Amino acid sequence: MRIGFVGTGKMGLPVCLRIREAGHAITVMPSPRTAGRLPPELEAMGCNEARTGHELATRIDILITCLPSSAEVDSVLTDQTGVFSGLSAGSGLLHIDHTSGDPDISRRLAAEWHARGGDYVDAAISGTPELARNGGLKLLCGGSLALLDRMQQVTRAYASEIIAAGETGSGHMLRLIGGLMGYGMAMLSSEAFLAAEAAGIAPDKLKAMIAGTGADSRTFQAMASAEIEGPNSPARRKLALATAFKDLDTLLAKARSLDCDLPVVDLITQRLSQAMRFGGPDAVISDLSQCLKAVPPSRRTIA
Repeated sequence: MRIGFVGTGKMGLPVCLRIREAGHAITVMPSPRTAGRLPPELEAMGCNEARTGHELATRIDILITCLPSSAEVDSVLTDQTGVFSGLSAGSGLLHIDHTSGDPDISRRLAAEWHARGGDYVDAAISGTPELARNGGLKLLCGGSLALLDRMQQVTRAYASEIIAAGETGSGHMLRLIGGLMGYGMAMLSSEAFLAAEAAGIAPDKLKAMIAGTGADSRTFQAMASAEIEGPNSPARRKLALATAFKDLDTLLAKARSLDCDLPVVDLITQRLSQAMRFGGPDAVISDLSQCLKAVPPSRRTIA
């Protein structure tokens, strides 16, 4: 199977490596985020390189994107030298989109693929780069069961579970909804540690109190370890606050279009915005309590 891959970042790189280890031929289109170069790990494994989407489309059977946003996926496909410009009639190419994307854009892209004789599956990722390295990711998918079966020829190399969420766009929507649970727990954990600090209670005492209770979770444990051990903690989660904000902001927009009120999510999103503004552009989710502490008292009130 000839695989094209775009987006070899923190998640995409281990996914790409697993695909190559499974014996598939891979052609990678480097992105500006990798300085336009093929990552050395992939080069060492004999992966090929395409400079444009047009070139990539002529050399593959399946396209996989693992990018930060649907806007970037759209650009890869529709730019003047994008993937769509290189498709041959009736190519039957399948696009597996692992981006944490916008369901509305997913549905539009699926229609554009269909018009060109191709197929599209939104297959949002649930899991960490470590799970990707071990083949244990969970994929949240929108599309027909036939397409999901076809997709698994490749995805079984790095994903151990497929959730068929429904029609196109449902996978990305489910990922957004699931994200609010994780981001919400991260925010609650951060504020709990801020409250403990203000009361003179050591963070390890709060961690011990929560352990094994209904409030415990992997997210809380990771946030607690980072709080106690500092920036060098092996449990430190490196998801950018900007990504969390983007996901929740997209979810709020979709919820409004469905006449679904999510006032708590709105508050969390506003707090994330404050944390981003005063915590710096490179802040990650494990920095959240420190970022919130940096917000001036006069700016902490949320309307």
